[in-house]
Amino acid sequence: MFLNPNKISTFYCFYFKKAKTKFDRIFFISILKGGGNISVILYTVKEVAQIIHSNTTYVYELIKKGYLPAMKLGSYKIRASSLEKFLLESEGKDLTNLNDVKELPKEKT
Repeated sequence: MFLNPNKISTFYCFYFKKAKTKFDRIFFISILKGGGNISVILYTVKEVAQIIHSNTTYVYELIKKGYLPAMKLGSYKIRASSLEKFLLESEGKDLTNLNDVKELPKEKT
């Protein structure tokens, strides 16, 4: 996602006011200094649940079982690269039951 240069001040004011922590403010300032190219570094558990079309309870289980690395910065955060790695490594697996992860059966052609 790229920022429209004509709306950069509107973007900055809106998000800077919404930023709850010093880290958030620094993150938004770095976006502006970097030419407006937004790349997400961290996701919340809720955002990961939306991305993988699941619920937050399942994401917490993935974290608890060690499938999805996370860090706690007030609340759990997942690095974008960790999520991408998890998705690549999980391809072709049935993760319905995290206590019994299985390979998906190969389709017969």
